[in-house]
Amino acid sequence: MIIAFRSNLLSLFFVAFHFLSLSEGRCLVYYQPKPIVNFDKYPGDLFMAFRSNPKFFWDFSKKNEANPEYSDLFKLFSIGIGDFHVLNIADIELKNGSREIGLVDIDDIGIQIPFALDLARGISQKKFFPKVVVNSESFASVDTTSKAFTAYLKGLLGETFSSDFIDSILTKTADDFQVLYEKFIKKNVKDNKLIIEKDVFPLSQAPESIQKVYNTSKFHFETALQKYNPNLEILDIAYRIKANGGSKGVPRFLYLVRSPNNKLEVIEFKKFEDSSAIFLSQQGSAEERFEAAKKFRPTTTDQLGLFSLVKIDPNTYFIARSKLPSFINFDISKSISSKEIDNLNEYYLYLFSLKGKFDRLNLSTEDAVWIETNSEGILKSLKAFVRDFSNALEKANK
Repeated sequence: MIIAFRSNLLSLFFVAFHFLSLSEGRCLVYYQPKPIVNFDKYPGDLFMAFRSNPKFFWDFSKKNEANPEYSDLFKLFSIGIGDFHVLNIADIELKNGSREIGLVDIDDIGIQIPFALDLARGISQKKFFPKVVVNSESFASVDTTSKAFTAYLKGLLGETFSSDFIDSILTKTADDFQVLYEKFIKKNVKDNKLIIEKDVFPLSQAPESIQKVYNTSKFHFETALQKYNPNLEILDIAYRIKANGGSKGVPRFLYLVRSPNNKLEVIEFKKFEDSSAIFLSQQGSAEERFEAAKKFRPTTTDQLGLFSLVKIDPNTYFIARSKLPSFINFDISKSISSKEIDNLNEYYLYLFSLKGKFDRLNLSTEDAVWIETNSEGILKSLKAFVRDFSNALEKANK
C-alpha cells in the first residue's frame, strides 16, 4: 500500500454507555441495565428525540415485558434491526450498476430481538414525524399501525409490495449513480483533502483518548484497506463527531483514498458498539451481530465498495465501509415538500413489507405460521405498545 499522508485528521464519537451485568432467565440471558437511561432532549423535534434515544425504547420494553397488554410482543425472538426507521434503510449500490434496498446503519443489530418489538419501533416513528407530515393527507387519515402490520404480513407471506417510488429508485442507471457520487465527492473533498466542517475535525484537535484509540487501531485499519485494494493511496485522515442521532458518541475515523485510476473514495471505520437492545437482552458477539446484519443487506461480494468487520482486540471492533450516497435520502423536517411526504408514506409502508421479506428468510416456517395465526392478538398488542411508548417519549422530551 502507498502511504501518503497529506494531513492528519480523524473522526470522533464517545461511547454512550458501558456493558452491564448478566443474570439467567428462563428463555434468555438478560442484561440488568442501569436504573436510569440518559435521555437526550430535543425540544420541538420529536423525531430527533426518537432517533437519538434507541436505548430509551429498549429500556421501556424491558420495564414493560410483563405487561399483559403487550404479551404477544415478547413471544418470538430472532435476529432484528434494533433501530428500525426510514433513515437506517436505503438503496445500496451493487458492482453491476444496479441496487437493492437494505440496512445501511447496522449499529443496533441483535440476535435476540422480539420480531414484534422491531416492528413496534418502526411503526412508532410515524408518531414523531414533523406535524407537516403527520397532519398530511397521506398520513392523517389512516391507521398506520394496521397498514404497517398488514404490509409486514404480506412480505412474510411472499407477496410483492407495489411501489412507484421504489421502482423509480431501482430503475436508475449506473450513470445516474456516477452523477450522484461525483456530487458526494465534491461536497466532502477539496484539493485531495477531506472538508473540515460540521462534525468532521482534524486529528490535531482530537482529545488524547481518541488519538490513543486511533494509534491502537491504525495498523488494523490500514490492513483492511490493503486487503480491499493493495494499491490505494491514503491522501487524508479525519475524525468525526456526530452531535445527535442514535450513533451519538461512537468513534469514527475517515480515510480519503485514491485508487490507481484516480478514483477518490471515503472509507469510514466506525466503532461497533453493543446494540441498544442490550437493555432488553444479550445480543451476541460482534461477529454474530455482523453476520446477522448481512441478512438485511445484499450479498457482500455483490456490493460496491468495502463492507467488513475489523477486529482490533477481543473487545474492540470497527465496521469498515465505503461512504457511498443513496438515492433514498429523506429530509424529514418541517420544510419537506408534499411530493416527498407522499414518497415517505409509500416508503414507510414498503419497509414493513421488506421487513416481512427479511423475516421470511430468517424465521422458521413454524414461526411464520405462528405470526399469521396470532396476527390479531399481535396487532392489538402493537397498538397498545406504540401508543404507550409514544406517550412516554413525548413526556421524556418535555
